[in-house]
Amino acid sequence: MAKNYFTTKRNFFNVIFVKNGWFWTTVLYLMLIYSAFHDSTKKADRQTLIKSTIASLKKYAIVTVCWYFYSQWFFGLPIMDRVFLLTGGSCYNIPQNQVKGSISNLLSPMGTTMDKVVSSLNIDDLNSESIKEGILLWSNSISSSQCRSMRGRWIGGHDPSGHVYILTLSSSFLLSALFTFYSGKELVVRFKRMVSHVRSKWHQGDYLDIFKHLVTFDGYFFLLILVGLWYWMLLMTSIYFHSMPEKIMGLLFSYLTTFISDLF
Repeated sequence: MAKNYFTTKRNFFNVIFVKNGWFWTTVLYLMLIYSAFHDSTKKADRQTLIKSTIASLKKYAIVTVCWYFYSQWFFGLPIMDRVFLLTGGSCYNIPQNQVKGSISNLLSPMGTTMDKVVSSLNIDDLNSESIKEGILLWSNSISSSQCRSMRGRWIGGHDPSGHVYILTLSSSFLLSALFTFYSGKELVVRFKRMVSHVRSKWHQGDYLDIFKHLVTFDGYFFLLILVGLWYWMLLMTSIYFHSMPEKIMGLLFSYLTTFISDLF
């Protein structure tokens, strides 16, 4: 498959946005609530707005807990890492000089020949003194984040796609939150009003006012931009990364999270 900017995991959008997906989702979600409370058209029915906000915040809390269990921690390793390890996956090629603290108790020396090990490493890793000396470790008891932090390689097993999970979950949650506060008709009206305001202030050269107005009254606009980015990165992930079963697993977990959040 042809390579492009998005086939490398170090691309800007992946490193800055997707890797911190729930942070950006939270920021834009809070901006949406902030904008809703500054919307003059909603001040007449403040009680309904407050009730909608409380219900939305409850859903956000449930989704956040599910996201945390899936990708960060679940009484030890997160769920996605548990699935990977239980299906035969392990972290290999860990340079000994990258190991710090008590985690060394979870690592064992590799029994693979150096020729096979080096052939599976990134070029950047070949300069490691520990690799030159042949001191490499492996473990089937550490998380994917710990594996990456020690420059190991996550190999084997069924690796449920964390990208598919977070991108699907975040986009669906944000759109759900958006339509909790605004109808489609209201969004069209607000968008036209926003464009008119931006044009007016742009011609006046009042760029700071444009930014303040967008943040205060049109948080939904930034939210939609982020959702668009999430869909684009989801497309890139679907094309270039993970096997089909791994992508489906990530998708199903995101649906399960949404289902759980709707139960309460």
